[in-house]
Amino acid sequence: MMLKHLHRRAGSLAAGTRTLPARPSRLHAPNAAQARSLTIKPNQPPTANSHPASGPCQCQSTSALAGYELDRTTPLRGTMAHYNTQVLVSTGKKDWNSKIELEDGLAAELKGVLGKAGLKKGFGHLRDPNNTIIATNSSYPPSPAANELPGSHASAYIFPQNLYLPVIPLSHSPIVPSAGTLDLISTYLLPSSPPPSALMCAPSIPIAPRKVHEMHILVCSHNSRDERCGIIGPILHDLFTECLESRGLLHPMDPDMSIRGKVRVSCISHIGGHKYAGNVVVYLPPDEDKWDHGGKGIWYGRVEEVDVDRIVSETVENGRVIEELFRGGVGL
Repeated sequence: MMLKHLHRRAGSLAAGTRTLPARPSRLHAPNAAQARSLTIKPNQPPTANSHPASGPCQCQSTSALAGYELDRTTPLRGTMAHYNTQVLVSTGKKDWNSKIELEDGLAAELKGVLGKAGLKKGFGHLRDPNNTIIATNSSYPPSPAANELPGSHASAYIFPQNLYLPVIPLSHSPIVPSAGTLDLISTYLLPSSPPPSALMCAPSIPIAPRKVHEMHILVCSHNSRDERCGIIGPILHDLFTECLESRGLLHPMDPDMSIRGKVRVSCISHIGGHKYAGNVVVYLPPDEDKWDHGGKGIWYGRVEEVDVDRIVSETVENGRVIEELFRGGVGL
């Protein structure tokens, strides 16, 4: 769900090591003349030798989308819509309403504040035309703490700032946003917000956010929005899970843990570009001593079953972008 008008823009990514901007704010894409696999500065990902695999992942050789109408000709670079921040809501589900803002929850509240309706409700001070925020549902389970407290609460990740908020109070009204949602925006999502290293506890949010040290692989599986992602998404999710587990890289399920070098995998809602299915986003955490710079987000399209092993080997283990699958990214 895009929370303001998104412009499709493409920049350039030079080969070799890149210096991160103070806050990721632009789309980056490689030049056409560059090699297939582009090296970016790794955020201390595990190397292939540190977690030896038992063998290549047993990925299927034929895509489940064979026979479906897909865009296989448009260059992928630059097809990712520009954004600054992605809020990933933990719902515990793998499919949602075709428009996730129609379901009660954090995504709907964010849309109500940051969308056009927010201006009429007097929330203009929380909108920044140069700061695009997208809200996405995920299959990650909420933190147990969100279910233990009285009332309705959500859990959410913030990327590429790499923060996790286990408890965000929600509204009891479908029209009026909660103080928790408003504090989430003003404290953690606006460019003027304190850097992630501050890890401040907002007034209405009872538990301070924690740093996200693990990597994340997000796969669009939004079947009610488009059948193509609904078919390939769960397959890719399971293959990534099996591949990471075989290499000793899979992160434990506990949402309140964060282990550097491990990887979580989640199904997510619509992120744009179903015609490029399968759509995958990989988030790499920042170095501990450069946390304020934020992490890296790499968007891939046309991902098939046979690409799972390569994404794990190239991007997760070695911090490299696979050019022919690359739609765009943040923090590169």
